[in-house]
Amino acid sequence: MATQHILTALRTFPQICISFTSIKLQSDSTLTALPDALCWLPVLQTLQIWKCCMLTQLPETLGHLSTLLHLDIDDCRSLTRLPTSLGEMRALRTLALSACFQLTMLPESVGCLSALTTLRLVDCTSLTMLPDSICQLSSLSQLDIHNCSAITRIPDSIGRLVALRVMYLIQCPLIQTLPESLGHLRTLRFLMLTDLQNLATLPASLSQLAALEYLTITGCSVVNTLRNASVNARSVYDVQTYYFQRYMPYRLLLIVLASRRRGLRGLPPEVWVLVSQLYFMSSLLE
Repeated sequence: MATQHILTALRTFPQICISFTSIKLQSDSTLTALPDALCWLPVLQTLQIWKCCMLTQLPETLGHLSTLLHLDIDDCRSLTRLPTSLGEMRALRTLALSACFQLTMLPESVGCLSALTTLRLVDCTSLTMLPDSICQLSSLSQLDIHNCSAITRIPDSIGRLVALRVMYLIQCPLIQTLPESLGHLRTLRFLMLTDLQNLATLPASLSQLAALEYLTITGCSVVNTLRNASVNARSVYDVQTYYFQRYMPYRLLLIVLASRRRGLRGLPPEVWVLVSQLYFMSSLLE
């Protein structure tokens, strides 16, 4: 059903919409606010709002969508905030925000989303920080932060995400450090750190990630310790991939992208020991 038809039905005949389980509002340049009736649909599970460029905010009554599982907001470039009532959506499993260029913050209430398994923030270039409350998301298994260029830090208590298995941190140039609590993520299996141009150091606790299977570090302009590491620096100047299931208690894919101008500096000794061991094992397998 076309967006205009959905909006007309919600505004004029809301009773015919009560059985809707999925709604997609797309490419409506006139939509400035969601109709109130939308927030009272009793069985709605999926709400997608795409390319509604004049939409500036969502209603506080959004929290009444107690059955909503997936909220996907994409290319709503005038959206400046999310309602506090977001935290009342206790069934929500996926929250995806993409290309919301004017969004500056997430409400603290996001930490109340006890069923949330996936939080995806992509191209939210005015988002300056993540609320500390996201560390209360006990069900969160995937955290994807991609091209949120104004974010300056990751919450210190990130290690409290007891269910986190996948973490992407990509193109966040203002991040200079990662919290030591990163090493407390006992269930983390996949960690990607890409294009963090000002990342000065990596936490020593990285070596404590016992469940880690895939570690990718690329395009981080922290350069210069390769000559001090007990690895073949010439080999590491290119992309190196190591995959050991036979010899390691867990699988590890380590990709290090380095050059004479871009590479890794500030890796803690524990991580270099791991890299050295992997390089040694690769020489045995050749």
